Amino acid sequence: MNQSACDSCKQVELVVYYQRENERLRAQLAEAKSPRTVEFRGERRTVCQWAKTVGLPFDTVTLRLKRGWSVERALTTSVRSPCRSFERAKEVPSCP
Repeated sequence: MNQSACDSCKQVELVVYYQRENERLRAQLAEAKSPRTVEFRGERRTVCQWAKTVGLPFDTVTLRLKRGWSVERALTTSVRSPCRSFERAKEVPSCP
């Protein structure tokens, strides 16, 4: 096979690769744009709406659900303070 034919094969392979990557990225983007809804206490809302309703940060609720927490646990467990005790707060200067 001559060099020209080999180069064109590589170009075709790259085009196919990028098309597959673009399809994968488009699917991820579509999934990210569509708001995830969950049911809690008989009501269905988006995760963002539930986070606002229960007074938790959206990122916290999302991370908890990704880690496999139940919806009830993710929405009813309060956020832990970064400083667990007064003694630890003295040791960690960045704590408020």
